[in-house]
Amino acid sequence: MGLTAEDGEIVRWLVQVGEPVRAGQPLVEVETYKATVEVEAPADGVLRRVLAAGTTVPGGAPIGIVAGQDEDIGGLALWGEATERVVASPAARKRALELGVDLAALAGASPGGRIGLEDVERAADATVPATGRRVPLNSMRRAIAELMTLSASVPQFTLEATAEVGSAESLSDLVVVACARALREHPGLRASFDGDAIVEHEDVNVGIAVSVERGLLVPVLRQADRLSLPELRAERERLTAAAHAGRLSAADLTGATFTISNLGPLGVERFRALVVPPQAAILAVGAAVNGRLALSLSCDHRVVDGAPAARFLHRVVELLGRSE
Repeated sequence: MGLTAEDGEIVRWLVQVGEPVRAGQPLVEVETYKATVEVEAPADGVLRRVLAAGTTVPGGAPIGIVAGQDEDIGGLALWGEATERVVASPAARKRALELGVDLAALAGASPGGRIGLEDVERAADATVPATGRRVPLNSMRRAIAELMTLSASVPQFTLEATAEVGSAESLSDLVVVACARALREHPGLRASFDGDAIVEHEDVNVGIAVSVERGLLVPVLRQADRLSLPELRAERERLTAAAHAGRLSAADLTGATFTISNLGPLGVERFRALVVPPQAAILAVGAAVNGRLALSLSCDHRVVDGAPAARFLHRVVELLGRSE
C-alpha cells in the first residue's frame, strides 16, 4: 500500500473458511492509514484458515491460508502463535499503535497478565504531562509524520514561476494536463533516487493530493499524459470521491512518479510543498489572482539540478499559457 503502510486492520473476511477461491478474487477487507481496500486471493485454492480478524497486524504478517483442499498446512508458523510476544486484546493492540505504546513494556493489569485497553491508555497518560487536550495520532497522521520526516532528510530546492492563465476554467485539470505533457518531455522529473542509481520511470503517473477528514491522501492519475482533458477530469473526480468515501484501491494509491499539491481552491495564493520520497519533484499550485497562477516546484537535488528543473517548469508555464 505504499512506503509507510506498516500495519493494517483486518476489517472483514469476504469468504468463509472451507470455501473455494480463485486467484484475483476479493478475499478480505483491510484498513490501512490510506483507505479500506480489498485484498485479492493470491492463487486458486480453498481458504483453509483465518489467522487474524478484527485486529491490527503488522505489514507482511500472514492473515490467512489459501491452499489445496488436501494440502498439509500443519507446519506453517502462524502469526499470533509463533510471533506473538505479548497477550493483549485486539482493542488494546489497535490503541497501542495509535498512541505509540510499546506493549512489550507493559506488565498488564488484567487477569492472567493480558493487556487491556485501559492498560494502554494509562501508560500513554503517564508519559505526557497533561498540559492540554491530548489528540492521539491516527494511523494516517502517524504515517504522514513518518513520510514528512523522511522528506526533511532529502536535499531539496524550490523554483517559482507565474503562469498567465487569463480566465481559463478547470485550472486544476489544466495544470495536470500541462504537467503530464511536460513530464513526457522531461523524464528527469519523473524519476526517483535509488541508492547508487537514478530510476527514470516510463509511466507519467501523477499523484494529486486530496485532503480528507483523517488527513491527506494522494491518489494517482495513471498514464496521465495519455488522457484527454475530459478523461482526466472524470478520473480525477472519481479518485477524489473515492478518497473521501475511503474506497480507493491499492492501484489508485501506488505508483505515482510526480505529485501535484493544489491549495488554490482554499484561497492560498502561493506555498512550497515537500518532495514525497522517492519521487524527484512536487508542484505546489496556488490560487489564480488576476489571471496569474503561482507555481512552486520543489525537487530532490540528488536526482535533478536547477537548470533541467527550470526548463521543465518553463514548459509547464508555456503550456498553461496556451490554455487560456
